[in-house]
Amino acid sequence: MKKALWFLIPVLLIVGILIAVFGGWEKTIVITQTDIEQTLNQHFPMKNTGRFTRVNVKEPLVQLQNGSERINFGLTIDIEVVKPKQAHYSGNILMSANLAYDSDKGSFYLVDAEIEQFDIDGVSAAKAALITKATTKLLYFSLDRWPVYTLKQSDVKQNLAKILLKSVEVKEGNIEVKLGL
Repeated sequence: MKKALWFLIPVLLIVGILIAVFGGWEKTIVITQTDIEQTLNQHFPMKNTGRFTRVNVKEPLVQLQNGSERINFGLTIDIEVVKPKQAHYSGNILMSANLAYDSDKGSFYLVDAEIEQFDIDGVSAAKAALITKATTKLLYFSLDRWPVYTLKQSDVKQNLAKILLKSVEVKEGNIEVKLGL
């Protein structure tokens, strides 16, 4: 019993010191639209070549809306249909994705991407469905692999707090992330 007490006292002392030093500590990190765009631009343009089409997606433009839980971003898309007859289409798509946090890596990712709006002139409903499917597949399996923001490993408080995400909120065109102990 005495051995357990001698072990427990230093542990409680260390925990008490950590709570006194870091207890109630909260840090707000602001991730701007520009931060996300710059990160996404490192991975664009993206190209997908299929049997009948070539899709080129480029120029991501992030649009953060207050109160929205999803991150919207526009993309320019070029489609070249090779078979059965050759054609070329260009336009824009508006996508949205959720922001997910990986506490092990201290990184934020765009996940569950969906096409919200498809604006390409001259594309029939049948072709639009095929293009939407190909584009969604291309982006869906890519976006969730690229962190849009990673906590600084050199910041001791961020490093300790990376396991505890308190909230993520879009405010005034920025993403505010609250971390804390």
